[in-house]
Amino acid sequence: GAGKSTLINSICGLVNRNYGNAKVFEFDINHNLRKIRKRLGVVSQFDVLWDELTGIEHMQLFQLLKRVEIKNFEALVERRLGDVGLRDSGNLMVGKYSGGMRRRISVALSTMGNPNVILMDEPTTGMDPVSRRHVWSLIQKLKDDTAIIMTTHAMEEAEILSDKLIVLDHGMLKCAGTPL
Repeated sequence: GAGKSTLINSICGLVNRNYGNAKVFEFDINHNLRKIRKRLGVVSQFDVLWDELTGIEHMQLFQLLKRVEIKNFEALVERRLGDVGLRDSGNLMVGKYSGGMRRRISVALSTMGNPNVILMDEPTTGMDPVSRRHVWSLIQKLKDDTAIIMTTHAMEEAEILSDKLIVLDHGMLKCAGTPL
């Protein structure tokens, strides 16, 4: 009821807004969604995966959808799978993945196309502590070149990963500042 997922879905253009506006870089979400989506990666609250495709096939599909050419794509796939602890599971159909594995491949998929902004809606939900640390390490690495907006219920996660925290209540900003 805080409005976290609604905010993420509004920025992506997945839900219609009643009022308000936002900009992603210089692009207005009311008029430039196509341009925004080219520069945006998303980990939605519910995984958008096809059981019949492997993790690697998902990465290929998402890269094609982004229409961004990457040299050494195979090396990027190997690196991202390793980043989220799925190197040995890339050729396995996603339908055989556990819930935590599905979340991890979703995080890896959000990086396809080298987005400038990644929206992550509770990316570590359902993960064991070791898997969560893999994802936290990737997020820390991505923060150097990518703006990451992440929702979470876990204050430990927010404090470790965030440069700035925002508290929402029923869609209203209640507090903003550093983790301290």
